[in-house]
Amino acid sequence: MTSSRLMQHCSTSLQLLPLEDRIVPITQPFPAHYVAIGADAGSAAYVTIVDTDTNQIAATIEAYDPTMTAGVAVDLGDVTGDGVADIITTPGVGGAPHIRIFDGVTGGQLQAALGNFFAGDAAARLGADVTT
Repeated sequence: MTSSRLMQHCSTSLQLLPLEDRIVPITQPFPAHYVAIGADAGSAAYVTIVDTDTNQIAATIEAYDPTMTAGVAVDLGDVTGDGVADIITTPGVGGAPHIRIFDGVTGGQLQAALGNFFAGDAAARLGADVTT
């Protein structure tokens, strides 16, 4: 096949088709200079928010009962849609797959099922991972 014939054979025009409107959560974190740190296994179940510009602790949240020592996985994401990142937590291996979400403005746990639910069998002790 000659190159000119190949070009004719391969030429096509692409079109963009409109899709339905979609609403997705904003995953902008706290300002870039904030990080969330979950407790390691063997420690009380706290999440610490650190301002990396000042190296100061901006907030500490007791994510689970302090006797739960499976560690805490944590991520930040705007669950409430208010433009402020919320704190999403789950215990590590050895804990139940218990998801808790804390408001990024007030630090309080979100109300109803959105802020407190199990991602699977509550009796399982495999923990869970959380990413936004």
